[in-house]
Formats: sequence, structure tokens, C-alpha cells
Amino acid sequence: MSLDAFPTEIVQDIFQSACLDDGRTARALCLVSRRYNDLAKPLLFRSIAVCGIAQMEVFAGLLQQNPDVARSVRYLFLSENENDRAPREEGDGASAGVIPPTIEEANAFQWLSVVIFRSLTPTLEVLSYVTLPHSQGRVRVRCLFTEPWQRLRELMVHEGRLDLSFHWLPSLTHLHIHTNFLMYDGLPRMFGFACPQLTHLKISGLYIHGRELADNIEEAWATDPPEGEPDREVPSPVSGKLARLPRWLPLPLRHIILQPVTLIQSRTASWPPLNRVMRARLNAFAEAGRARGVVVQGMEAESMDKDVQEICAQAKREWLERLDGGAGCWMVEGGDATEVGAEVTTAVEQLDLSPGVAAVGHQEDSGI
Repeated sequence: MSLDAFPTEIVQDIFQSACLDDGRTARALCLVSRRYNDLAKPLLFRSIAVCGIAQMEVFAGLLQQNPDVARSVRYLFLSENENDRAPREEGDGASAGVIPPTIEEANAFQWLSVVIFRSLTPTLEVLSYVTLPHSQGRVRVRCLFTEPWQRLRELMVHEGRLDLSFHWLPSLTHLHIHTNFLMYDGLPRMFGFACPQLTHLKISGLYIHGRELADNIEEAWATDPPEGEPDREVPSPVSGKLARLPRWLPLPLRHIILQPVTLIQSRTASWPPLNRVMRARLNAFAEAGRARGVVVQGMEAESMDKDVQEICAQAKREWLERLDGGAGCWMVEGGDATEVGAEVTTAVEQLDLSPGVAAVGHQEDSGI
């Protein structure tokens, strides 16, 4: 019996169940008939991976030209790295890694990321973001943190150097920060206010920072959180009130995972001793916070400026695992640190840039 004989509601349910691959099924259904196109088109961009500046340009154009595309995106893997970007050879005073972007490319990344973030803030639920090394990615991450994400539940950020600076993430439950350097080694004073629903916090890849972060969390344990819902009115730093506010953690926070790297040797002679001091402090922090869900695990040394392809591949695998209901980056030694998956079973591969996909992804009068 043809699906045309079934009511629209039943066909929609069937399409929802069938379009759980990399998007090929939805694209094929869009080409069958006008009816199928109308029913399957909302599924084209529900979950998508966008990698490299070329795909970012196409995706940003789609979001700007067709608001329906922006409203349909729920789960996004966004990487500024292209698989074929040439590596930089070690020598001449430069460390190995990807070739730094030109000024024009860096400006393009800034503009494209802002367009993508602002287009998706009302609807996006799961985001994994990998910046390009040597491109001032921390500036774009700072812009990400200041956007008014209303529905974002899971956020994974991969940037070699960044600041922990949050504005207002009311729905966020899982936060993974992957970085080698915290430019400010400490817990933001308004962390509990900014992420009131957070249950899982993970910071991995740290070289030498983390001691003040542990101090601040222990300080917050001794502080009773404010009663009731936090007021949206934030005290002004100019008034001096902000500096006197005690730190507090989100009430639901039950899992804190810290993963420092082990530095045996480094180009910078002072880093290995600082790394040992940091790891000793975090191990003591783990003992003190075991009952509060603190886990500290060492990890192999990595450079986010050099091991770009490996980091991108792992970030994407973890994102896909979360969408498929798995642990993803929340797997720890001895078990899963998270109780459930990301409440979605969709998994996709790369953004298909073929003309056919661009055509079905837009209204007929879009001019694409």
C-alpha cells in the first residue's frame, strides 16, 4: 500500500522514524513528490555538521535567506577546521600545527560565527563548537557565551585558550570546556546565576591552570545558594557590589569532571613544574569532593594547536554519541557520568553542499 493512502499525521511519524541517518533519507524523500517534500523538508537541517569556512558560508547564507531553516535546527556540530587544511611544519621557530588563517579568514570566521549563533539562539538544543587554532577563537567563544540561548541543553566548546565567562544559559544541563589554557584561572562569580539548571560540568586538557578553579569551587561549597529563583538583575561591577557577592554553584550540579594533561617536557621550562603542582592540587580537590561528584582523571598530553584533526574527529564522535543516546564525552573510568543521552537519536555526517540539497533546503522563490 502506498504511503499516499495514509493520513498526513501518520506519514509524518513514519518520516520522523525513517530520517535518523546522515540526512540522505530526508533529501531523497524531498525529491519524490511535492507532498513528500513538504513533509520531509523540516527534517533536512534538524541535526547537521558544518566543517570549514566554505560550509560555514553556505550554512550562514541558508540561515539568513530562509528563516525556516534556522527554526528547524536543533543539533549542530560546528568546526572551523577543514579536513584538507595544510599542516604547518615544525621549524623556523614555529611549532607544528595548522597554518594560521589570514586576517581576511579570521574576520570571516568572526562574522560567520556571529551570524550562525544569532540565527540559532531561539531553537538550538545541542552544540559542539571547535575553533581554528591561531585565529583568536577565544573572542568567538566569548560571543557564543553572551548570546541569549534559551533552549540550549548541552554545550561542548573546544578552543586552546579561552575565558570562562557566561551570561545567561537558563536551560543548560551539560557543559564541556576543552582547553589547554584558562586565561582566567577561576570560577566566574556569577556561575550559579548564569547556569541555574547545570547538572554536569567538565573541563579537560588543562596544562597549568586549575588550582584557583578548585579553590573557588570549594569556596562555593561553603556558600548557601540564594533562596528561590535567581533575580535576572545582575549587580553592576561599577558599583562594587559584584565583587562582594559570594560564589555559588548551580543547585542541580552533581558531576564535576576535571581532566588535566601530564606534561613531562615542554618548550616552556616552567610548565612541567607548574603542571605537577596543578595536578597535585586537583587530586586533593578530588579527594575532598568525592561525595559531591568530583572526578579528576589524567589524560595524555595534547596540543590543541597541533593535534587538530584528532581533536575534531573525537569531538564529532562524542557529539554523535550524545545524539544517539550514548555517554559521549561524559564517559569516565568505571562507568558513565551521565544518566541519559541527549534525548535525541538523530545522527548526521557532513553538510551536503550539492546544488540539489541547496534547492530543496529553500523555498522555491528563494533564488537559490
